Amino acid sequence: MSIPLTIDECSAGVWPSLEFEDFVNLCLHYGPTIRTEVGNKLSLVDGSKLLLALSGNESSFGHNCKPRHETGYCTGFYSHNATIVGLTKLFGHGAHCSYGPWQIMFCNAANDATPDKFRDAEYGAIQTVRFMNQILRANNPPRSLHEWGEVWNGGHVGARGPGVLNYCEELQKNWDAVEKSLAGIREGN
Repeated sequence: MSIPLTIDECSAGVWPSLEFEDFVNLCLHYGPTIRTEVGNKLSLVDGSKLLLALSGNESSFGHNCKPRHETGYCTGFYSHNATIVGLTKLFGHGAHCSYGPWQIMFCNAANDATPDKFRDAEYGAIQTVRFMNQILRANNPPRSLHEWGEVWNGGHVGARGPGVLNYCEELQKNWDAVEKSLAGIREGN
């Protein structure tokens, strides 16, 4: 395996592009492993629907899973973070990318992650759910779909700005659109 040192090398080769039904099944399989309890309160967000709605924002529901280079991790705000500096030494620009159907930032994946492992959509699902459960253990976890949008796009509950607000609006549209699809699939099983 070669280490991606350039931005172009990060997205070269074959990346997953899933058929919608297969992708829905992946979300139905891993969604229930997202913790629904936050402290002593129940989250109002269904894990399977959350995975599918987030993927609508991030990868057109699993169709565009190529890594995306995030400048903020390369030369911007996060580039001097000790974790990012260490990952950059190991993986070059691969450390500055988001991966998979949910575009999880590389630094948020498990310690044994490599960029190439994200060529497997199931690996992306496992890493995404692991990170979501980590988020739910934080001091101020998301308890609504809007708050999940704030966290996934803005980094924390209460994140503001036009980009975050637009992301949350699109997330709500995706949630509404997939609600019927998932209900139909669940009734068929």
